[in-house]
Amino acid sequence: MQPNEELRHSDVESLLSSKPKMLNSPGDTLKCSSKHHNLLLRLIDDFIFISTSKEVAESFFARMRRGFKAYNCYMNLDKFGLNFNVENPPPSQRFFTGADGLRFIPWSGLLINCETLEIQADYTRYWGAHISSSITFKAGDKPGRTLKKKLCDYMRPKCHPLFYDSNINSQAIVSLNAYQAFLLSAMKFHCYLRAMESSSRQSWTYIFDKILLSLRLIKKRMHELGDRLSIKPVLKLNNADVVWLGLYAYIKVLKKKQSRYGELIYLLKGKIAKHRVDDASPHLRYAVDDSHSSMFWKIKY
Repeated sequence: MQPNEELRHSDVESLLSSKPKMLNSPGDTLKCSSKHHNLLLRLIDDFIFISTSKEVAESFFARMRRGFKAYNCYMNLDKFGLNFNVENPPPSQRFFTGADGLRFIPWSGLLINCETLEIQADYTRYWGAHISSSITFKAGDKPGRTLKKKLCDYMRPKCHPLFYDSNINSQAIVSLNAYQAFLLSAMKFHCYLRAMESSSRQSWTYIFDKILLSLRLIKKRMHELGDRLSIKPVLKLNNADVVWLGLYAYIKVLKKKQSRYGELIYLLKGKIAKHRVDDASPHLRYAVDDSHSSMFWKIKY
C-alpha cells in the first residue's frame, strides 16, 4: 500500500480506529476481495483497520462492535473513530480537528489524516499538565554540561522515519513534522533552562551552539534507524530547510518568554537571516502556518 501515491489521490473510503481488549475472533472472517487493499495493525490492545473497500471496513467495524462474548471482550466505545458513515452510529467518536479544519484519528501516539492517510505525531497528550512535568534531572548533574544531551533526548523520539519518509508523507507534512518536533524541543528547552540555577548556566553563545547541533539530528537518526530496521526511508527535505525550521520554531517559542531570552533570540534571528533558504517555498510556508500547529498553543510551558 502506498498512501502517498495511490490513496492520497483517490477517495479513501474507510479508516477505522478502535480500542477493544483483544483481537481473537474464532469462527469469524472478513470477506476480503483481492481487488481491494486492506491493512490491519495492532499495537498491544490498539487496532487500526484501513481499507479501500467500505464494505470490508463496515464488516470489521460490525464484528468489533458485537464483541466476543466467549471472552467477555468488547470494544471501548469511548476510544474509537471512523471516517465513513454507518447505520446507527455510536454517540461519540474520537477525532482531533485542528484550526485548519483537517480531521485526524489518533492511534498509538500518531495522528492519521482521515483523507490522505499522512502521519503526524499526536501532541495532545501534553494538554492539561505543565510540560515541565515531563522534564527530569539527575542528582549531581551539571545542567550546563548536559544541555547537548538533553536537547538530543527531546528530539530523538520524534526523529522516526515514519514522520519524514517521503514515501509516506508529502513534503509539506514532512516539513510540518520537523517544525512541530522543534516546537516541542524548544518548550522543553525553556523548562530545562528555567530550572537551572543562574550560576550553573553557560553563556548564551554556548547554549546557541548546542541548539544548532540538535537541529541536525533528524537526518542522522533517520539513517541510523533505516540501517537498523533494514528500511530505506527517503528524506527529501534538505539540511538547510531542516535547520531553518528549527531556528524558526525556537524563535517562535522563546519570543513568548522574551524577557528571559533577549540575547539568545538575537543570536537565533541573526542565524536565520543569514541562512540561505527560500522561505517562500510552499512546504516551508505550510509548515510554519499556525493553523497547522494549533494543538501546541494549548500546551503550558
